[in-house]
Amino acid sequence: MSEALVQAGPLPGAVSEAFYTSHRRVWAHLRDGKLALGGAAHRNAEAFGREFDRRCEVLGVPARNAAQRTAA
Repeated sequence: MSEALVQAGPLPGAVSEAFYTSHRRVWAHLRDGKLALGGAAHRNAEAFGREFDRRCEVLGVPARNAAQRTAA
């Protein structure tokens, strides 16, 4: 019985992680010394956009402004 419990132990954590974390993708493209970033989030896109803009700022990549972000 305890062996089955140990084997099934990680399953609830994996399911929780899948439902309660953001599904995010980030792309980076470097050409001729210029870095371009792109990204997408399926959940909590607004928070992802703010975080993505901060990361762009840190990396020195121009971020889209709010009007451009809502139009996409």
